[in-house]
Amino acid sequence: MEISVERKPLELGGRLPRCLVVFKGEGGVEIARISLYWMQGKLYAKFKGTREAAERLVSILRDLGGAAEAKQYGGSWYVVLTTNAIAAIGHGGWRDAVRGFVEDLHSAGVIDEQRRDALLEKLAAAESKIPLAGVYFNVNYDKSRGALAAVYKPKSEKRFKKAVELLKRYGLAEGLHFTGGRTPGGRYYIRLTYDGIREVARRASAGDIAAKILVERFKKEASALGAGEAAERLINSAPGARRLPLMVEGGGAVVKALSAELSEGCRGLDCRLKITVEYEAGGRTNRLSIVYRWEKSGGGYAARAEVRLGDSVKAAVLKALVGEYAVSAGKAKLFMRHLEKLSEFAELAEAVGKWLRTKAE
Repeated sequence: MEISVERKPLELGGRLPRCLVVFKGEGGVEIARISLYWMQGKLYAKFKGTREAAERLVSILRDLGGAAEAKQYGGSWYVVLTTNAIAAIGHGGWRDAVRGFVEDLHSAGVIDEQRRDALLEKLAAAESKIPLAGVYFNVNYDKSRGALAAVYKPKSEKRFKKAVELLKRYGLAEGLHFTGGRTPGGRYYIRLTYDGIREVARRASAGDIAAKILVERFKKEASALGAGEAAERLINSAPGARRLPLMVEGGGAVVKALSAELSEGCRGLDCRLKITVEYEAGGRTNRLSIVYRWEKSGGGYAARAEVRLGDSVKAAVLKALVGEYAVSAGKAKLFMRHLEKLSEFAELAEAVGKWLRTKAE
């Protein structure tokens, strides 16, 4: 269902400056409402009413990419948004309504030009984040590796756990659609995997409003970083799109076959994923094994693999399959981004997806 947003005129007759914001569905029928307030130098949004109306409003705000909850006080139900929560909602109509309210406050002399500009700057800064189910991602692009990512960096364990809960509630699977934990420096992170971005794109095509907002903003932010084409390829690609045989540049080799299997009795974090690569070089058939495992990383577990590089041909074959990688003590260090490249092969996509789901078991 398409949702439009209508902002009513500024009201100054009450205790606080306010304006009513109305959400409309098909045929322009009102489906929910909430009021914007200016109180003690900050923006707030508040709704008071029945439980049914409050829960309907929360559902709409979440559909628009926001984080909201309905709570009961006394005999009424409330939905309250702080300035940060207001700024984070990604729907264009909502943003226009909030900006219009700020401009009206300035025109009426309620706030001065400096405060207006600071508020508008805050709203503009929030537009660089892409919301999904109340989690706010930034788009990162590593041009040297051609790696495009949507990453959220919560500042505490509490926020990290809450974000994981919200993404799961939205229907994304940990491991398969998003991964997270702590960096060696102790910083929490959550990253949408390529499968996760494709799943959101699929939901957007099916009419999911929150997914549409993420896809649109992801494309916009990626374009601003010079990665617009990479974003389009990622969103429109499908698991298993790469095909064999694969010619290896600089190695004089050809990858002929790929296979994958999960370790016996595979379940949970003890599960291993073994990928076997068969390639021809110099008239001989050779094999290369890649074994992925869940490795403790900060406050979580991350996909990791090491591959011993016996010769330059093997190194070239691995690079053709997974892209650039770091080498330490003669071993290639492989991470989630490399596994995502492997999952682009039809022969591996199903097994990789199955293994990624074991993280949440």
